[in-house]
Amino acid sequence: MFTLRCTARLRKRLGMTEETTSTPPSTKLGDWYAHLLFTRPQLAEAAVATEEEAMLVAVIGKTVSRTVLGSMNDFVRMLDSYRGTGSLLEVSLHLAETPCGPLQMNRPRDETMRAFTLPA
Repeated sequence: MFTLRCTARLRKRLGMTEETTSTPPSTKLGDWYAHLLFTRPQLAEAAVATEEEAMLVAVIGKTVSRTVLGSMNDFVRMLDSYRGTGSLLEVSLHLAETPCGPLQMNRPRDETMRAFTLPA
């Protein structure tokens, strides 16, 4: 199980008005943070295959880290500058190379690879 930590705008779009309780995640990638992003067509990111089973159950919660929220906003601004330069997948892979404050300035790509290569 994991908690999908949504921005206020996304929680409103999902019709979530009440705060829900969450438990520590059982997934290697931990809790996920989500922001409302409008694209044409509207796409959803595919989950890593080995995480799919652990992600079948999720709860919706508000963001709890201002640092992560700030980084999400930075990524949205960067995404705007890459719009039209490739597919959403290509842009996502490029953004995954960006050093990220909540990851101690490591790249999201490296941290994801590390999560899936170290023993549990």
